[in-house]
Amino acid sequence: MSMELGLTAASASRVTDILSCGRPGREADGLNLIAKDTDPTNRRRQLLTLTPAGKTLAKQMKTMIYG
Repeated sequence: MSMELGLTAASASRVTDILSCGRPGREADGLNLIAKDTDPTNRRRQLLTLTPAGKTLAKQMKTMIYG
């Protein structure tokens, strides 16, 4: 993800923490829009999936953009 978006690995990690359950050790809650799971074939990779709230938001955005 970081390469596609032009982000450093640290920035991508922070962004995905905020989009998921929040940043460990920080008081800010996450948005719970994505779930992060470790890739079983490569423990350094994270698999990102939309949560039900993320799917709802994506659907709302699609409707706003495309009608």
